[in-house]
Amino acid sequence: MRSVEVRTELFHRLRRDLVGPSANAPDDYEDDDLNEERLRDNPSRWYLTGFLAPADDSEEIEIDPIEGQDNLAFGPEDRGAGGAAGDDETPEPPGAHRRFLPSSIGLTAILPIETQSIEVELNWGDYAVEPPLSVAILDGQDSSQPDVEWIRRPRHVRFPIAVPTSGALQRHIVPDSTSAAVPGSGALEIAIQCRRMKVTPPGEDQIEQNVISVFVTNKRRWVARRYGDLTFAFQVELALHCDSGFCPQHDLSRYNASDQDDRLADLHYRDVAAYAVGRNAAACFETDENGKALCVRTTAMPRAAVERVEPTKVKSVEFGIGALAELASEGGEGLAAQLRPLAAAYADWSVAQEVLKVTEKAISSAPRRVEIASQLIAAQTTACERITAGIDLLVSDAHVRSAFEIMNRAMEMAARHRNAAAQGIAPEETDAPTWRPFQLAFILLNLSGLTQKQHPDREIVDLLFFPTGGGKTEAYLGLAAFSIVLRRLTGPGLLGAGVSVIMRYTLRLLTLDQLGRAAGLVCALEL
Repeated sequence: MRSVEVRTELFHRLRRDLVGPSANAPDDYEDDDLNEERLRDNPSRWYLTGFLAPADDSEEIEIDPIEGQDNLAFGPEDRGAGGAAGDDETPEPPGAHRRFLPSSIGLTAILPIETQSIEVELNWGDYAVEPPLSVAILDGQDSSQPDVEWIRRPRHVRFPIAVPTSGALQRHIVPDSTSAAVPGSGALEIAIQCRRMKVTPPGEDQIEQNVISVFVTNKRRWVARRYGDLTFAFQVELALHCDSGFCPQHDLSRYNASDQDDRLADLHYRDVAAYAVGRNAAACFETDENGKALCVRTTAMPRAAVERVEPTKVKSVEFGIGALAELASEGGEGLAAQLRPLAAAYADWSVAQEVLKVTEKAISSAPRRVEIASQLIAAQTTACERITAGIDLLVSDAHVRSAFEIMNRAMEMAARHRNAAAQGIAPEETDAPTWRPFQLAFILLNLSGLTQKQHPDREIVDLLFFPTGGGKTEAYLGLAAFSIVLRRLTGPGLLGAGVSVIMRYTLRLLTLDQLGRAAGLVCALEL
């Protein structure tokens, strides 16, 4: 199985374990084997989420401290009341506390103003007991507690509802009936609220839309607590269908923000839209081949794919760590010839960003986004100039070039030994390590600031922001190695000794991992 298939399988097994079977399981996953499952335990003990309890709160729902988390803090060492006088006394157990169970879920979506009706789909599971229980037991008049088996009964309904014109929350009355209960549900009720909204996207004209919220509430009557799951609705999924499609919801809250980070996020995520918001649940949506969302639904286990970041391949650039060390030992011009295409490629990419700023409507029609985009492009120009200056420094300064050479040799040695230990082979048998483009660029743009004590770059703090496993550690360790070597080359004896780099971490395991990698590099430097 590929990694994507393994991850998908793990997700569905976790979903089946925590929520239970789904009538609309994603990835065409089949839950037929659980549709009419039989459980020895109460379903609310078996499944942890995705169910609705009755909304009538006249019944006190309490958690037994023996089963609840309160008991975790009550260990054997706490059995005394405190002091010598209480060593043999049994303390009072913690009191049971109120447990708040969800009784409703809902969806909020945006409809085109001309939409007059949508369809509501409701899927859930009811659990019956065998053998059946008498009314006296269910009402609590009979205190006997016979052992039962819980049997799932899948439920499904789908019906149209008209988009209301009033802004007040109103119960949906089932056609040909005076009840708001969903047919065949016992007492699950649908409530609807709709309000008209005017919105003006950046650079566009004002438009009117309908914001509709649909809720399903469990209005069933409580029975005896031991058999209260008879009144629960499990694996509840609420879905809305609209033939004309739901309107995308763009987050414009940060467009007029004063904080620079918020404005940057608004620019970066300008094309990200949601089609529904969950109430007491998460929301997901489905789109057709044209990208139109025709259905939105609730989910008890939301998920999102985080795309992998792959390094860009830049032609005519030498990224081999050992090869760069050899080039540095032969002279500056050959080394610079292999590095200058990196700065040129970055400059070409920046030009493409300028074109995007002008041509993309979501940016060009929004002045505040144009301002942020211009600032980013100006920062890209500065970074490109710093990379070029670092390459020029490798040509003009022999000490810098020697430090660059030794740094690359030490990084290669440390990488080969680390990879060899992981693969169980000799270091010389491992693949030749290479820099990723951002790693090499990060080192080059910092060379001037580290080398020249009066350089304005020494006032800059560069934040290396990259996903986990992307190569941040190698980038900053390479820069640290360069700094250590340069200090020994330019300040022999005591002037080259002492602390060169300070590393600080806030997580213990991260500290241990980074310590091992840094120690390996320092040993390679000494060799």
